[in-house]
Amino acid sequence: IVSAVFDRRREQAAERIGAAGTSTSLDDVVMAAAQGRVETLFVPDREHRWGSFDRDALTVRKQDEPNGTDLYDVAAVETWRNRGEVFVLPPEDVPGEGDVAAVLRY
Repeated sequence: IVSAVFDRRREQAAERIGAAGTSTSLDDVVMAAAQGRVETLFVPDREHRWGSFDRDALTVRKQDEPNGTDLYDVAAVETWRNRGEVFVLPPEDVPGEGDVAAVLRY
């Protein structure tokens, strides 16, 4: 029963990706999540994007080496912290054209 509700909510949110009020840019998603503007987030399972996030300056810096912070984790934690919903999916199931996707609030 619970999985049917979960699947329905995920599918409804995924259908909105690509419309106004959504983003598939990791930089934009991380910043929006920190500002409490992510309603629903889709991130790839077992994938990493290394970098750093400066909360005060609201800047994201990507790195190629795994010695930073996983920016997918930052987006997920910030989304949860601000009462958003996070779906972790196989990379090929993340909706939209990017590695990450978000439905934004306001």
